[in-house]
Amino acid sequence: MRILTVIFFCLSTSFIIYGQNYSFNIYFEDSAGNRDTLEFGLNPQASIGIDEQFNEVNIIGEPFESGLDVRIMDRWLQFIRGASTSYHTKKQVVPQQLDILNIIIKTDHFPVTALWDSQTLVPLDSIGGSIMTSINPGGWFDTGSPSDMRTVPLKQFDSITFTSNLDEDYNENYAYIFQDTDTVPTYWFTFAPVDFLVSSDILLNNTNTTFTIYPNPSSGDIFIEGQDMGSIKKILLFDHQGLLIESTEFNALDLGGYSPGMYFVQVITKNGKSSAIKVIRQ
Repeated sequence: MRILTVIFFCLSTSFIIYGQNYSFNIYFEDSAGNRDTLEFGLNPQASIGIDEQFNEVNIIGEPFESGLDVRIMDRWLQFIRGASTSYHTKKQVVPQQLDILNIIIKTDHFPVTALWDSQTLVPLDSIGGSIMTSINPGGWFDTGSPSDMRTVPLKQFDSITFTSNLDEDYNENYAYIFQDTDTVPTYWFTFAPVDFLVSSDILLNNTNTTFTIYPNPSSGDIFIEGQDMGSIKKILLFDHQGLLIESTEFNALDLGGYSPGMYFVQVITKNGKSSAIKVIRQ
């Protein structure tokens, strides 16, 4: 089945580039051989809703197909705006990077395999850090998930086989209830720049803890210190959602312009090691 599956997926063009506009397909197959496809796009003329000009169709009211039914929805985008999910679709074009989309997968046959063309992402720094993940964005880089997908940098792999994101202790952060009858596991996708790729993988597997931050908490400047300051290549600042918001080569950051809350500082050294440190903006 594996050979037939690869042949099936390779028959389609998975990535189309028009200037700054991108279209990217991810193909899914469950362990029973059922298949489905999602298309993700990036276009500054798009909205975060359903756009007829991009041939997006809202199927939120339609029952799930038998076998395998994979959909994109705006649950996370609406959650951070205090609103309810407004669409399900097979194709979604977003106006900017780091607009986080949900992927919901309805099947009785996990594990599921997802495939895509990673080679087309390699030269594209603007989206080279794009990821698919089973970790709720509210806990990116700081928690795990029921599924073994974890965080998948799309340009480093071309497939992933993963388990359901539901467990015996139902957790609404990793599930979607459809019409009060189906509980469906949910995952997340985002187009992201290449620097975001570095952080998403290393922060989950911190390899070096020789650096510290002071003062912490802070309402303004913070400073990074450690045994080997000359080895620092880059310092990255992430918000509580795990989104990259600042990058510097210096050992200081100013949190004064950011809202109070939890942030993450990642120190990357010239030999490839990394320290991920929580910092509180008062």
